[in-house]
Amino acid sequence: MKTAALAVAAFFAVAALRAEPTLSSVDLETLHFSQLRQNAGFRPVQVKAVPQDRVTQLHLLPDGGNYTLIGWADNQAQFKEAAAMWTEILRRAGMKPGEPKLQNGTYTIPYASPSGLVLRRFFADPKQFKPKDEVSLRENRDMVLAKLNAAGVAVVASYVANLDGMLPSYAVYYLTKADFSTELGLTESRVRILRRGGDIDFDILENAGVRVLQKPEPWILVYHGRAIGWNTGVAKTREEAEKKLAERVKYFTEQGKQIIGSRIHAFEPGEAGEYRFFFNLYLFQ
Repeated sequence: MKTAALAVAAFFAVAALRAEPTLSSVDLETLHFSQLRQNAGFRPVQVKAVPQDRVTQLHLLPDGGNYTLIGWADNQAQFKEAAAMWTEILRRAGMKPGEPKLQNGTYTIPYASPSGLVLRRFFADPKQFKPKDEVSLRENRDMVLAKLNAAGVAVVASYVANLDGMLPSYAVYYLTKADFSTELGLTESRVRILRRGGDIDFDILENAGVRVLQKPEPWILVYHGRAIGWNTGVAKTREEAEKKLAERVKYFTEQGKQIIGSRIHAFEPGEAGEYRFFFNLYLFQ
């Protein structure tokens, strides 16, 4: 189980890797299988001892690399089970699977994509639905997937995930156009989560055309698109806040970032000591 424990930790480590030093950012079971059948010719893959809409073992939920699925397996039995399941799913999604390989607890399943699309995975944040409430979880999943479907995103597979060491969640595998111009795929249209320590100015992002899937908390945004980063700062006066904000905009623009928008807010009296104002700056990474 050592490998599985490390892999669970990796789910959370990936988000940290996607953040740049001066920015903050973080990186959806199905519309019901009858609806999924209309997407990319998909049919549920029957896996022995695993209900077709629920997964309880991490080795059956690989992540999506660049034309490769990457997963974790403690032994040959787990590897063979995952390889059989995902090779079939890839075929039914129009891909041409290569030879699965297992090395040091990590398995890979390469594939060729005639369309050039790649398979990506999204893992829902438990804060998107009521805790430990599967009805709420499934309703949330269906809502998010309906929005993806309306946007023309091809969902290949999706499962409720009940994994040891993690709160119940769900995973969605979908196709997107590959973009390898940045190391972490920051410019790809992916399903992502923006999570801040403070409230998000949702209207700024929505007015900029960001495809919002859900706003589960004032500080959490689930969206589909390029990676969004944010930066913030505090000031004693509005003039100082405006000056600092202008400097940040200039800096990030020179770094090649696309500014989305910004806003200056006032703290409540006594909320931040001598500081009276703060600003939020949003940009595409």
